Amino acid sequence: MAKRSNTTSIPYAAKKKTFWQLLWKQKALCIMALAPLIMLIIFKYVPMYGILIAFKNYKASKGVWDSNWLEPVLKNFIKFFKNVNSGQIIAAVEKAGYGASLQQVKGKSAVQAVSPVDTAKKEYEAMRRRVIWSFVFTIPLFYLPYRRFPSSKQQ
Repeated sequence: MAKRSNTTSIPYAAKKKTFWQLLWKQKALCIMALAPLIMLIIFKYVPMYGILIAFKNYKASKGVWDSNWLEPVLKNFIKFFKNVNSGQIIAAVEKAGYGASLQQVKGKSAVQAVSPVDTAKKEYEAMRRRVIWSFVFTIPLFYLPYRRFPSSKQQ
């Protein structure tokens, strides 16, 4: 009869995996993360390109990149805030809010044309769409294979 040894043997050698190996192992998650990442870049970072116009002496014929920088960089901001009506302009923009429209609807001004019920319905539909899309992207996460770590129990 063979005796069992009292030493614990590890069935596999513990190797340290690199970042790229771990990333490759989780490629399904990476693929699912691509859509939100692309949307983030397109809708949040690409519009930042237009902010350069505030700091340049913009000429449409030259484009944004070829236009010269303003001599005092904040020249446009200084010019705006020295304007006597700048406070009124800022107050009007804040009062108008996101539902503002310059269009006249059946003889009514834009402020009168937007009713709170319509705004609430639009917000509800937008929230509903966001919830649905979040489920579309998160439900597949629940179906990823569940892998257990090897147990360290003695045999």
